[in-house]
Amino acid sequence: MRNRQANGLSKSGRYKAEDTARLKYIHCTGFPLIQKGLLPLPHDIHMLELGALETLRGQDKVNLEQWVRKHYSDPRSKNKVQLNDMQQTSILEWCSLNTQLLSKPSSVPAGVVTLKRKLGFGDEMTGYNLKRLLVSARIHSHSKQ
Repeated sequence: MRNRQANGLSKSGRYKAEDTARLKYIHCTGFPLIQKGLLPLPHDIHMLELGALETLRGQDKVNLEQWVRKHYSDPRSKNKVQLNDMQQTSILEWCSLNTQLLSKPSSVPAGVVTLKRKLGFGDEMTGYNLKRLLVSARIHSHSKQ
């Protein structure tokens, strides 16, 4: 991939979309499948093995373009997914009917860490806060040594 980037020059920059899709697939889909003892689909393996998009012809080129669209969306792209009026209306209707399921705004400003929050790890840990858990973990780890 690095050789294909910038036409083989040693310039830094972004990978091409198909190479980024391959990297994203390997890290986000391929490795987790292998860790579970599963193999990726033969079609996905074939897409990983194909060369650069501009060198492909015919059905391989079409398949790779579709595979790239499925596994990678460029965050800088102007072709964002747009909701049509019906989808937008149905989302807003669901929100209006299910307000109890929507998340409530936090009373703590973003980025502020407080040790007064209670954590829920089951009945035996009820009432523990982060500070108490840390102290308990330190005591437990020292007793094992």
